[in-house]
Amino acid sequence: MIYGYARVSMDGQSVDAQVTQLTAAGAGKVFREVASGAKTDRAQLRRVLDQLDEVTRDGLMLSPQTIAEIDKAERRRSRWTMIALWVIAALLAWIVFRLL
Repeated sequence: MIYGYARVSMDGQSVDAQVTQLTAAGAGKVFREVASGAKTDRAQLRRVLDQLDEVTRDGLMLSPQTIAEIDKAERRRSRWTMIALWVIAALLAWIVFRLL
């Protein structure tokens, strides 16, 4: 089965056009979500990825749009992780210099 993921950023926007395109491309099940691009916790994206985890032994295909969404979320998460690591490193350096 081909799974799709359709997302819009705001209430009032419609996923209908995306759902139509995904269905035309052969998606048998389309997960729909209204979530800001800044939001990293997306329940429907997590559901489709969990579903794909279950079927990977039968083969897996993600559309370029889904891959772009995942990549964008991962880059945003990586940026905050890097900032957190820099803060921790600065605190450790401060502690070491205070002990000397």
